Amino acid sequence: DYARYMADNSPKELGGQLHSYLSITHGLVDLAMATGEKKYLDQAIKIYHATLPYLWINGVVPEHVGVFEHRDESCALVDWILLLSKLYDATGEAHYLDTLEFCTVNGLLFNQHNNGGFVTYRSVDRHKWMSDHNRGVDHDHCCTMHGGIGITYATAHIVTQSAEGLSVNLPLGADVSLKQNGKDVKLSQKIDVKPTVLVQKIHIKNSGKKPLSIKVRVPYWCDSPALQVDGKKKPLKIKDGFINLSCKGKSEQNIEMTLPMKLVVIPARKNILTLDTAGAPGKAVEEGLQYGPYALMFFREMYKEVKERHLSVTVPLENGRPIMSQKLPEGWRAAGSVPLLIKAKLGNGADVWLTPGANSTMMQFSVVDPYVFRFAKVTVSK
Repeated sequence: DYARYMADNSPKELGGQLHSYLSITHGLVDLAMATGEKKYLDQAIKIYHATLPYLWINGVVPEHVGVFEHRDESCALVDWILLLSKLYDATGEAHYLDTLEFCTVNGLLFNQHNNGGFVTYRSVDRHKWMSDHNRGVDHDHCCTMHGGIGITYATAHIVTQSAEGLSVNLPLGADVSLKQNGKDVKLSQKIDVKPTVLVQKIHIKNSGKKPLSIKVRVPYWCDSPALQVDGKKKPLKIKDGFINLSCKGKSEQNIEMTLPMKLVVIPARKNILTLDTAGAPGKAVEEGLQYGPYALMFFREMYKEVKERHLSVTVPLENGRPIMSQKLPEGWRAAGSVPLLIKAKLGNGADVWLTPGANSTMMQFSVVDPYVFRFAKVTVSK
């Protein structure tokens, strides 16, 4: 009754400090699941859609609603991940996993300091700066008081279980051991990032006598996936964002999804998930780039001689694809990095390499404004 009282008297429109509001919102999902009262789930879904336009180009949410890509806060991102996880649990709808993947692969890693702490007070807004260095403030705590469990929710949703079987939801490495109908089931997933494709390799061992249902989500960023089961090509039948397979009883199975990556120009005040919308309010005109699941940045740690704040980039294509390298720069930590570099030219003609924003934690920051996600102009040269 007290939970209903709080929910019924909470603000019905998005506003204010986002992580406090999102804490209320994923509590609404808990309340809906506990009571069966759909109005609380509907309210949470409404807040989800109201928040989505404010999602940064790299999967981070701001500290306050109404200011786009300016002043981040890890606490809000953790609450957002909790909300996405709970909305998927409540509805089974794949688009919540699309958002969860985007924010986990990009935003969660970007919001970690290179020493592992939480980061706040950073920006990818090209016009507003929280400090001269814009590197953020490193904390070893999270003011939501549940930062750790938020990260755990993302991990626990790589693979989920139902009465029918398993659902592979996110293209992230995992090893899972569980019971299905009292029998052991083991699933391992390995991710191989190549220059033009991301390969998702899944191995399943079903110790039970009954067939095991396996759902595999097709990522939002891939238009032309290819499927192999035990080394044989299989036709793809996608339903509600998933392909449906079955692993026979007392057997093992290898599933391989080959997911071609493409380069997408992200318009001003939008992210990869809001391309077909009006976008966030504001006057900013800068554009960005995403390659497959990865938001791309110009990393000044690689080019300390570049002092300009407002940069333009041109990405040349060869045979319709960007020019790629997987050789990591000297001094980077290899463990945890995304081995992708995309060739580009600055407005002054200088050759540079762009890299996923998830790589921002691979070294200590030593320059002013170490990351640029929004460019004055983006050109793709055919």
